[in-house]
Amino acid sequence: MSVDTHATVAASAQAYAQLAELELEFDQAEAELLKHQIALFEPIYTRRQAVLASIPSFWSIIFENFGPELDEHITTEDWAFLGENLTSVNVSRPDVASNNPRTFEITFGLKDGNGVIDATEIRKKFIYRSLRDGDESWAGLISEPVEVKWISDEKDLSGGINGLSKRIFDVRKKRVEGRIEEMKNEGKRKGKKGQGKEDVGLSELELELEEKLNQTQSFFNWFSWTGDYFMVMEKEAEMKLREEKKAKGEEVIDSDEDDEKQGETDGIDVFPDGEKLAYLIAEDMFPSALKHFADAMEHNEPAEGDTDEEDGNDTDAESIELDSDLEAQLMKGNMRFQKQAGKKKRKSDDEMEEVDEEESTRGKKKARK
Repeated sequence: MSVDTHATVAASAQAYAQLAELELEFDQAEAELLKHQIALFEPIYTRRQAVLASIPSFWSIIFENFGPELDEHITTEDWAFLGENLTSVNVSRPDVASNNPRTFEITFGLKDGNGVIDATEIRKKFIYRSLRDGDESWAGLISEPVEVKWISDEKDLSGGINGLSKRIFDVRKKRVEGRIEEMKNEGKRKGKKGQGKEDVGLSELELELEEKLNQTQSFFNWFSWTGDYFMVMEKEAEMKLREEKKAKGEEVIDSDEDDEKQGETDGIDVFPDGEKLAYLIAEDMFPSALKHFADAMEHNEPAEGDTDEEDGNDTDAESIELDSDLEAQLMKGNMRFQKQAGKKKRKSDDEMEEVDEEESTRGKKKARK
């Protein structure tokens, strides 16, 4: 049986194109679903934040007990600061109105006068971008670096990485903006004309950054993460220019000849798991905060038989070094809280013995009858 190869290839190409269109529709449907979910959950999260504000150390307890996904990125110095000064974590979706519900902003609340950071909150926005250019596609998060306001260089937990990353980012952004201008004016890029005075000393700055990264791997480096920011910036400009030229009926020159130079705008990744950590906080830690808190409470309860106290709840409160009466009361009501979070507590040995005695008594009565 012979096969018409050309017909098969043509049919496959058409099918792949249709599947690509369907994938786009799936993506749009998911975005619409997310918009409805945000509208439903946002007011509930707002009310929850107000309640959580009355529970001291709620978020620091979650951070401390979250697990290895977070532990590996936090130094001893980071823990010391966050444990004492983290007051809140919030996730918002600021670009829903502009039809980009996947973009989110994470805000960390800090105690005023904490002695390390001259601010009561740090915000970092993660922008979702999706690019489709012919057979190529890319989707993910990008972000601009946040320069944390350290009170002094000695207090800088990032070891100078925050400030240095911002300086390098600004230089690279000017260079890419120059390359984009060349595309607009000439229809294509020519070599490295986008480089100029702004690039003076860039290699020295990057060498200094690499040295600092070898010395400090702080959680606060995450605020300097940018992802493929410049690749997206340049690619979006290139695609827009191409569409404008097509609309005018002008010849479009492919810029594949410069593809090997794309890496020069990537720079140094100061936090390789930046996107992963952003999603971990936005899609796990924040929405499931009550569950994680209950897990932390259960994890910190002493094992049965570890104390001679008849009332184990008081010992529970001491086991996680509570620093207020409110937290102690919360621990005493921990069993009820865990039940609300879907946890189950086994009956104590005394309760089980009472049940056994009742069943034994009923059995004896039946035997006498």
